[in-house]
Amino acid sequence: KAYSYPPMFHIIGALCYKLFPSDYVFFILPAIIGTLTVLVYYYFAKEVVSNEKVALLSTLFFAFAPNFIYRSSLYIPENLGLLLFTLSMFIFTKFLKSKNWKYLGLLIILLPLYMVTHRGWIMFVVAGFFMLLPYLYEYTKKYTKYMLILIGVFLFAVLILFFVDGGMISEAISRIPKS
Repeated sequence: KAYSYPPMFHIIGALCYKLFPSDYVFFILPAIIGTLTVLVYYYFAKEVVSNEKVALLSTLFFAFAPNFIYRSSLYIPENLGLLLFTLSMFIFTKFLKSKNWKYLGLLIILLPLYMVTHRGWIMFVVAGFFMLLPYLYEYTKKYTKYMLILIGVFLFAVLILFFVDGGMISEAISRIPKS
């Protein structure tokens, strides 16, 4: 089966290779993206916990996690996907805390970029939905019927996305070894 990741990561790699025609680009680019991910993660953690020391400790755990070190040293779309996921969560958190619509505007610009980079955007939408629920509590009390309809439409859309995306769930289940 063909490689099925969206093309943005490889387009960025090709553009970097055009600018700096050396194979080292494919070793340096993941390190740059990984470093940016750690930086964005720190600001995200600081926004969530509002404590600089806890945010720094959290970032150190994240940065030195063996899986993150290994994956961010490879030239794979996951690197850019993780950066965009972390950046999206940071911007969404800023929006939820400040109610400033400019953050939502940034998120609307960032999400299509994320969608053409990695399929992890689906998990961001699901996580964002659950992050949004506590903020919708007041509206839910007033407009229960509309909120139930909205939740139903959202869950239906997520279900459709999973099946439209080439049967991603059924493929993942079929790969599980049978014992």
